[in-house]
Amino acid sequence: VDLNQDFQDAEQIKPRLHIPQMNVDFNVAKWRPAEIADITNDYTYAIDLPNAGDARLGELMAPPLQWDYTDRRMFGKSLNRAQFRKSIENDGLHYLDDLLPHSGHVIACFGRAARGNSMPEVLFARRDVNDFWSYRPPVEKGGCKGSGLPRQKDYQGRVITDLRNADFGPFQEFLGYASIPYAGIHYYPRT
Repeated sequence: VDLNQDFQDAEQIKPRLHIPQMNVDFNVAKWRPAEIADITNDYTYAIDLPNAGDARLGELMAPPLQWDYTDRRMFGKSLNRAQFRKSIENDGLHYLDDLLPHSGHVIACFGRAARGNSMPEVLFARRDVNDFWSYRPPVEKGGCKGSGLPRQKDYQGRVITDLRNADFGPFQEFLGYASIPYAGIHYYPRT
């Protein structure tokens, strides 16, 4: 493997602009292709951006070579709305707190507090064109297959029509809504 060539190829990667659709379809097949199935995550699903790969919240504009893929910490030991807001805004999204707009590409985030030596975790959901909410359950190794496939049913098997009353298991703390601006967001592709 020629590491110098890999570095040169990565240096040529330029940020891209993602302009969101006004509404997104729930389409499991979009997330199954072999070239992205193992490297996308729940955040890139929520913002409907498979090309961002395994990008984590707050770091869409971090060039791929500057990101430590082994560091899965997102919020350190604590988890709160202020940190979520800062990360969302760092990615160019609008933080909406508890305000749920009637239209646009809207996502929501729920947190799970750290336990023992574990780090806090988050679950992202998005509103689909059919007015149901969908999400990809966080899985340890990432990827969109098996238990990591998108779904529109909560942990009790109920279709998610009212996000705030859905059962997301251990993800109990609502961190807020966010939306992608109509003008779009910039990101580094990772696929």
